Amino acid sequence: MEEKTPNSSDVSLTDYVDMFRRRKGVIVQTFLLVFLIGTIVTFLSKPVYRATARILVEGKALTIGTVGGGDFLNQLQPPVSHDIGTQIEILQGAKVLKKAYETANVPPGQVKLEVKELASTDVIDITADSNNAKYAERFAATLPETFRVFLTGNTKSELQTALDFARGRLHEENAKLTTAQTNLEKSRRESQIYSVKEERNSRITEKNAADTALQLVETQQAVARTKLADLRKVYASTPAIARSQVLTSNPQV
Repeated sequence: MEEKTPNSSDVSLTDYVDMFRRRKGVIVQTFLLVFLIGTIVTFLSKPVYRATARILVEGKALTIGTVGGGDFLNQLQPPVSHDIGTQIEILQGAKVLKKAYETANVPPGQVKLEVKELASTDVIDITADSNNAKYAERFAATLPETFRVFLTGNTKSELQTALDFARGRLHEENAKLTTAQTNLEKSRRESQIYSVKEERNSRITEKNAADTALQLVETQQAVARTKLADLRKVYASTPAIARSQVLTSNPQV
């Protein structure tokens, strides 16, 4: 005689109740075991606390060129664009994190840090996870300020470098000016010229005086030539006897 196997449609609620009664020991034991394991794991595992912070990136640091001549202040370039990826890398850098741990008084490695860009904005989202609630809170609160001080310090350092370079160039130019002034004073003492303008005016005056004297001499020469020509005419028109008497009439001879 074949045993009839009941179909799933023939199983009723009573069958389920009967099965539960027959196997309630196994079910209760399984439930208690799972509950006990969950309780043990919960008590043994450390809780994870999360603190968050956000940073608005306003711009890049100043770019300063200190190579070559020219006006250094004109080489200061204002921030023209944002680079969130670069800021995130700086934020996760060893220097910034080390300083943040020290400032927050948190042992290194006690906080799990996650830094990401918030959507397509200029905002950086910071998430700090730790088993210690104070560690997470202090680190998340300290990291943005540490990041700001780091960027500001770099900008100040760049400005200080440019300022020192400008001061050095100013010192060099002052030294050259002092040397030029010393050489000029030496040249003046040797040439007895203490003012280029006065010397130029003196030379112009001397030239004008020389031109006037030359014109006077030329005028006197012209007058003398005229008188000589007149005397020659008179001499030519005088008879020879009269010329002889005139020539020998000098009482001192």
